[in-house]
Amino acid sequence: MIPKRLQGVLWSKRVSKLDKKRDAAYIVHQVLAHGGWQDLGWLIRTYGLGRIKRVFLDNPFRGYRPEKLNFAARILLGLKGFDEGKYGQTQLGRSR
Repeated sequence: MIPKRLQGVLWSKRVSKLDKKRDAAYIVHQVLAHGGWQDLGWLIRTYGLGRIKRVFLDNPFRGYRPEKLNFAARILLGLKGFDEGKYGQTQLGRSR
């Protein structure tokens, strides 16, 4: 079960309608991009760092601010040399 407190992070869908397996990419990216420490703890306990890393790399998401992308990819997941252009936020339809 996904905690109701994550509704603010998983804002575009109802938490009660999400499935941890089916919606893993959405959940992982939303929590990495918008969650706090407690949310990250839940994410790691729920999916494990290996699965989070696979989801991150296999399903790029353009919703990361630079500081969140740096933390998620380099510090939390230990990634080096990934294509940052697939993950940055867009401004006026252009990727940063």
